[in-house]
Amino acid sequence: MDLKTFIKKNLLFVAIIIFVTLFMYVFGSENVLIGVMMITAALMMLSKNLTGKPFKSLAGLIGINVTLGVGSFLAYLNPWLGLVTNFTVVFIVTFVLMHDIKSPVQFPFLLGYAFILAFPVPVEEFPLRLLSLIVGSIFIVVLNVVVNRNRLAMSCHAGISGLFSEIKSLLEKFLNGEEVNSNTLIEKAKLVNSAVYDRLEEKYYTSPGSRSAINLAISAEELGKAVIDGDDEEQDLRDLLPVLDDLISYQELKIPLEQVHNSIMQYLDNHRSADYEVLSSLRIIDYELDILVKSDKESLIKYTDSEQIPKSFRMKTLFKENFRRDSLKFSFAFRVALLLALWEFIGDYYNLENAKWLAFTTVAVVQPYLEATASKSLMRVKGTLVGVAIFTVLAYFILIENPSLTPAVLMIISYLYSILDPKRYDVMMVFITLMALMTASMVFPTETSIIERLVYILLGIGAAMVGSRIIFPYRLKDENIELSGRYISISKSQIRELRNVASGTVDDVKSAALTLTAHTIAEKIKVNNDQDNDDLVDRLMTKQTEVTNQCSILRQILISTPDDGSVKDTKKMVVKVIDTFGSNGKESIPKDISPFLDGLTTHGSEYMKMVLNVLRLQRESENMFIELTSHNEDTPTINAVAA
Repeated sequence: MDLKTFIKKNLLFVAIIIFVTLFMYVFGSENVLIGVMMITAALMMLSKNLTGKPFKSLAGLIGINVTLGVGSFLAYLNPWLGLVTNFTVVFIVTFVLMHDIKSPVQFPFLLGYAFILAFPVPVEEFPLRLLSLIVGSIFIVVLNVVVNRNRLAMSCHAGISGLFSEIKSLLEKFLNGEEVNSNTLIEKAKLVNSAVYDRLEEKYYTSPGSRSAINLAISAEELGKAVIDGDDEEQDLRDLLPVLDDLISYQELKIPLEQVHNSIMQYLDNHRSADYEVLSSLRIIDYELDILVKSDKESLIKYTDSEQIPKSFRMKTLFKENFRRDSLKFSFAFRVALLLALWEFIGDYYNLENAKWLAFTTVAVVQPYLEATASKSLMRVKGTLVGVAIFTVLAYFILIENPSLTPAVLMIISYLYSILDPKRYDVMMVFITLMALMTASMVFPTETSIIERLVYILLGIGAAMVGSRIIFPYRLKDENIELSGRYISISKSQIRELRNVASGTVDDVKSAALTLTAHTIAEKIKVNNDQDNDDLVDRLMTKQTEVTNQCSILRQILISTPDDGSVKDTKKMVVKVIDTFGSNGKESIPKDISPFLDGLTTHGSEYMKMVLNVLRLQRESENMFIELTSHNEDTPTINAVAA
């Protein structure tokens, strides 16, 4: 972490202390823990960029927090009503907020709900509690917008500049006879894409600026791979270096776009026989940069309305897809809701106050997946037990004698979590367990012995782990198969979208939604496969990523190329080939493709070779998916997204 980032995070911590102080002054000590929970949520959600649609995000958070408040009030009236209410509330909140294992956004909200249940307020004070939850929602969104307001622009400029710098470095090494590969380039392209995707992925809102950033990143990545893998003349490659210098300088705001445009056009004019993918990538880069500069700022940042989003990507459709027994969201939400509702019922019905430690432990320990490897399970147990051990030490030496220090200690733990931003699963579990137990210690009697607390905590850990294995268990392999099926379906939709562009129908919003979904799926598969490696899944993902990138490039080539007579001939052939060999086609792709190149220009022929190659890759991916599903008898139903 650099000094600037460290200073910013410390200033953020000071602002948080001020917020908690004011929160306690306005809403009273009985609601101070709600303020602490809102801070925990705000810090964990900083990785989610809410600046695209801040008011919609605010409305959603207010809805979630009000649901928590009303649910806790109803649950307090009667244990049986509480059983139904708690299950419903926890299921809805978890189902809505749960996205992936990298960022457990649902955790602070579930932790806050467990606190509200354990610390009810009288009817006359309930409106103030609801108001505190609404104010907490406002704080989360305001903090996110302040911190992330320039994140997209800064990440894109720096990231795309880094991409062009990496291409230049690879090209120089290649010209010097050194061995090179595109792995670093691909990783940098993913970082640029993530800056855009993190902001858009939950609701598929895009703007012209963000769509151009996506196309720029993909084009730069393909340019680099074409330079390395192509068979260009040495002079063609050497003359590309000044163009890359200009692209880097423009991204660093050192030269005007006109100079970059002239440099690219001069290269295109003087190197007509260079590798087709190099020329096409440069043409797309010039086209997208021109859009970014010539469009007014307001139109570039104007995000799509939900009506513009393709039906298959609207929230209603996505809800239907996930609301089924074999989806990750449903299985995890059902599991955590059932366990938490059960512990709360036992505590209320039998008046076992300390039994509610089980609810806090459930929030910390229950995870979306049943780990497929022993090492992963061991990391989870180790992280949980280390968190319990640290809590025991803090409780014995500090918190029992000075319980008023507990909120401050919890805030420090939340601060350390935001500073360290742990990626290792066991370290993340240490923090999650600690925060859950610290919250619980503020609710339950200080006279409870450490031994009694540990008994309940360990009982909760054991019950949660058993529950993960018997209540709708969900394995990484299950999700990999489901995601792979969706990935293939998205690629089919991208190929159909390419056909639509060739036939004259252009839908930028739909295309961006497809690319966005493909990236999100690929990232989730990568996270899963890093934990439980499957070579077949890895090879399938590599092919599908290539299909996604090539479809984006082919689409942008058609859009950015002047529409003369030769281009019209190429477009007609694209439609014919996709109709014949695409997802709806029945015929196999022949080895002799010369009939599809007759009458086309040299560039048209190269373009058609790329199209046919994409169709081959797609067929290969479909065969690999059949092989993947045949290895698992209990393959979940694939309700893949169809655009």
